[in-house]
Amino acid sequence: MNQKKYIHFFSNCQIVIGYTRSIILDLQRSDYWYLPNELAKIITQQSTFELLDFRNLLSRFFDEQDITDFIDLFLNEELAFISEFDYSNGRLPHFSDSLKLLNLN
Repeated sequence: MNQKKYIHFFSNCQIVIGYTRSIILDLQRSDYWYLPNELAKIITQQSTFELLDFRNLLSRFFDEQDITDFIDLFLNEELAFISEFDYSNGRLPHFSDSLKLLNLN
């Protein structure tokens, strides 16, 4: 049986969309990588994609070699992982993007 595979982006990786290109920030490792804006806009829609659907979305903007390179980057730099389970229903913990300030007075 051919089981679906899913690509999941870690919640500690944040996208910043710029005017001509974007970056994906790894907040735990204080590192970043440049991405095309088209790719960044797709990733910001959700954190989990069915892998074949993700490839099909990207094929609207990129050729197959670029898609493979992007996925390799995400996996090799541990920005995302692939599994046979769909975690889009909130099973993975979410990295809070709220800012809490301490009152030091």
